[in-house]
Amino acid sequence: MLASPFRIKKRDEFNHIYRKKNSRANRYMVLYVKENNLTHARFGFSLSKKIGKAHVRNLYKRRLSEIVRLHWDRFAAVDAVVVARKDIVQLDYQALEKEFLKLAERSGIYGESN
Repeated sequence: MLASPFRIKKRDEFNHIYRKKNSRANRYMVLYVKENNLTHARFGFSLSKKIGKAHVRNLYKRRLSEIVRLHWDRFAAVDAVVVARKDIVQLDYQALEKEFLKLAERSGIYGESN
């Protein structure tokens, strides 16, 4: 799990990022992005009950969090919220990592220069 300063946890913060309407999506998830004035990125994960029971939602939150942690040095300093779609449960870890990083790259928050 990401350390507390690197996570978005409050409803107001999530809503503020949603209102900026800067998003990219694929079949498995939507990535909302907003610039921040910090020196590092912050991430929040939102998985509804449509995904599955609590243990399934927590599994995918932990997987997404681990993917972010492993690739931390390549993310730009932004606030990002990942909203999972119900097809996400079809992905194993490697496929989830590939799809998430591809989406982050399309959003302009992940890459060599960041």
